[in-house]
Amino acid sequence: MTKSIAPRREIKFLLDETRLGVLEFFLRNSQMSFAEFFEPRTINTIYFDDPTMSSMRAHLRKELCRSKLRLRWYGEDSNVCNGQLELKEKKFGTGLKHMWPINCNLSASWSDVRKEMLPQLSCGAQGLLLANAIAPLYIRYRRRYFLSRNGLLRVTFDRSIQASDERFHAAFGAHRLRPITSSPCIMEIKYNISDSERAERFLKSLPQMPKGCSKYILCAAAVGIRG
Repeated sequence: MTKSIAPRREIKFLLDETRLGVLEFFLRNSQMSFAEFFEPRTINTIYFDDPTMSSMRAHLRKELCRSKLRLRWYGEDSNVCNGQLELKEKKFGTGLKHMWPINCNLSASWSDVRKEMLPQLSCGAQGLLLANAIAPLYIRYRRRYFLSRNGLLRVTFDRSIQASDERFHAAFGAHRLRPITSSPCIMEIKYNISDSERAERFLKSLPQMPKGCSKYILCAAAVGIRG
């Protein structure tokens, strides 16, 4: 069954790790009174693309309408995925996400992994997976989650970011992960389009305006993927 998330905005920032304490103090003591609402957890993501790497190239060019297909699961186990296939679309700054639950064994070859995934997907999602037949990039990181008291704004901090180039391998390999030393921490702010005005006020109130970034592109560049 397909699950979709309402249109929203996601803003990512590259942070100096020495500023984390300042920003966390600000979040907890701001008027929006943020609090941690999940235990920190490890996020695993495998990105898919077509043979011409059109998704990667669209992101590198910062095209106004672009998408990426990814497999995401949580936890330390890199051999078993109990997660979801996600299609993330961005159109003129607004993000949409569609999700399909997936359970698969990642210790098999990519060909066998796809065969296991396909029967779990809708016809449309099957077409997406078949069209995006290569899996060039694997990313893993540790995430902390904060939610505003009114539940309208969500802030995350991603650290211990690792990535691997999977383009030339017949099977997935977590042992190929390497730390991304150039990105100590990525802060992300997420909110629904209907809450844009409140989010803009919050952004202006930050004690430091961090630098914008794309975790996807940052990690791809770090392992030598240029699209």
